[in-house]
Amino acid sequence: MNGPLVSVILPVFNGEKVLAESIGCVLKQDYRPIELIIVDDGSTDATAQIAAGFADKASYLYQPNSGPAAARNFGIRKAKGDFITFIDADDLWPDGKLRLQMSCFDAFPRVEIVQGLIKRIKLPDQVGDRIGGVDSDFAFVYSNLGSMVIRRSVFDRIGYFDEGLLFHEDTDFWLRAREAGIRILVQRKVSLIYRIHGRNLTTGEDIKTMGFLNILKRSIERRRKASGQVQAIPGLVFSPGPMNQPQPSDHLAKRGKRSWPAVSVILHVGANPANIGRALDSIRQQDYQPIEMLMVGSQLDRVQRLVSHRFDRIEWIEHESPDLASQLNTAIPKCSGELIAFLDADGEWTPGKMETQVAHLLEHPSEGYVVGRVRHIIQPGMKYPSDLIDSLLFRKSMGDLLDTLMIRRSTFEQVGEFRTALPGMEETDWVLRASDMGIHKTMLPDVFLFRFIRPDFHFVGMKQMRPSLLESVRASVHRKRNAGQKAMP
Repeated sequence: MNGPLVSVILPVFNGEKVLAESIGCVLKQDYRPIELIIVDDGSTDATAQIAAGFADKASYLYQPNSGPAAARNFGIRKAKGDFITFIDADDLWPDGKLRLQMSCFDAFPRVEIVQGLIKRIKLPDQVGDRIGGVDSDFAFVYSNLGSMVIRRSVFDRIGYFDEGLLFHEDTDFWLRAREAGIRILVQRKVSLIYRIHGRNLTTGEDIKTMGFLNILKRSIERRRKASGQVQAIPGLVFSPGPMNQPQPSDHLAKRGKRSWPAVSVILHVGANPANIGRALDSIRQQDYQPIEMLMVGSQLDRVQRLVSHRFDRIEWIEHESPDLASQLNTAIPKCSGELIAFLDADGEWTPGKMETQVAHLLEHPSEGYVVGRVRHIIQPGMKYPSDLIDSLLFRKSMGDLLDTLMIRRSTFEQVGEFRTALPGMEETDWVLRASDMGIHKTMLPDVFLFRFIRPDFHFVGMKQMRPSLLESVRASVHRKRNAGQKAMP
């Protein structure tokens, strides 16, 4: 992809072991033109020699050791691009990061910062026991500069990085940008791989020594000055993702939209339906018709006002039982679609999810259902119950399939309804039964669901899920044993 010049600023201090790899991931990007500016912050190792090996592809600047904020500011002053981004020497960019983020500026011309998700990876042979924090399985949104591309005009408007800060100068900049009303768009793609290796600048530091609380205090004081009351920071906007949406498959295109199979979408409202608007919007943005919407749960009057303006017709199915399987079993007989899909009020489908799955089932008529992958997104810096994290990891190990399922109605009738009283393992039990019956399925590699996790997220605990799993496996073994006995002469 070709577009405006992007200046990539890479500050480094004693990074001889990681510098070449970070340079390599920048040069591999399929976006041009870029200028790569390496700012050596007073290194005493072989950093300068390694940088010299890329002299034909990158500019090298040196300054006496002054800290990361000063190094970044030095790079900005030398940069020629209208767009600026950063990568630390010990971090990596995934392939396509620049192309995908720059396409957001094309699609949304008023946006001033595009940032993506961050994935942390611990390098086991280099990390000590004191390194904790968010598990590497979870992608998240935070103020790390390597996840962003920033219009140069933003720096002209709010200033550069505070060189008096040793830590969290990026958080300070991010807060100032949001306070100033800078338009920030979050793209639902991992745009930075943050490697934890035990020598990170923040290793061994805590929230107090890093000055994080002081940065938050400064933000509160700035927001209080205008009116005497603390003004709220504008929220982040998540990209609907039209630039990433898969193109219609040839199979669907040949059928024509009028002959696409109807999909019944069952949206099950849980105990915390705060994000239901986001879930509904992700269905509406699928650009797929025909869709039949069914809403099931208890106390649905709480969400009717939020829902009514998004869809012309929704069937409301009030169901008082907290048992998820019982709720779904009540809704499924009311479905008229050839295909059935599920979504929880705390989930959000990725663009193109329905079209991709429908196309696959049309192209593979012998398969009974198709599933995809889930990405959990949490907010670092917030205190999450350990039981919640354990529960999410356990569900992830089992597939966490329900809200990525698309099932043929005929398949569901063949396998039967979800078993009740198996909290957290409803879909696992159903999938085991389908497998025992020899029904074919495909796990697509696509991420079809984002689940935004809050500390008060309603979840099924491990004490409930483990017995549910054991019962599902026991029943599967029993079915196979009976099938074997029947097959014997």
